[in-house]
Amino acid sequence: MKNFKNGIQVDGNINITPTAGDIASPNDGDIWYNSTTNKFRKKENGVISNISNSIRNLTFGIYNSDGITPITTGGKISTKIISPFSGIILGWKLISDIDTTCTIDIWKHASLPTISDTITSGDYPLLSNSKNAYSNTLTGWTTIIAENDILQISIVSNNNATNLKLILIIEQ
Repeated sequence: MKNFKNGIQVDGNINITPTAGDIASPNDGDIWYNSTTNKFRKKENGVISNISNSIRNLTFGIYNSDGITPITTGGKISTKIISPFSGIILGWKLISDIDTTCTIDIWKHASLPTISDTITSGDYPLLSNSKNAYSNTLTGWTTIIAENDILQISIVSNNNATNLKLILIIEQ
């Protein structure tokens, strides 16, 4: 038996019983295994996160080749990306070449995504008369991405941008 400060005792292995989802009302210093996401989780300094954080980006470029005409609305076949990894979407960044007002939807499916495969639940990434925006508020989003999921961008509205970049910030 090994005794540590603060009353922690360990004899051999530490076994953490899996929990479906995050635990309710964790305290700073709590550690658990989320069997839904298959990740060890922690609460540290008031923030819940995975213990082994690896942040990666999926980047979508949307542009008009003439550099003059604003990008049209609708699904953009050229933006299909096959996710090379699985993870949880933490947020997004949207960047434009000029001040613009636009909204973007994201579709995800195991084969060919369509509008019915939206992951944003109407809480779209958007620019409002600006060149860039960021959000980690993903209300209603489907945030879990599986390796080999196909993601595609759809322009819901756009008044000026000829070049857009959407970056999904994903924790593995």
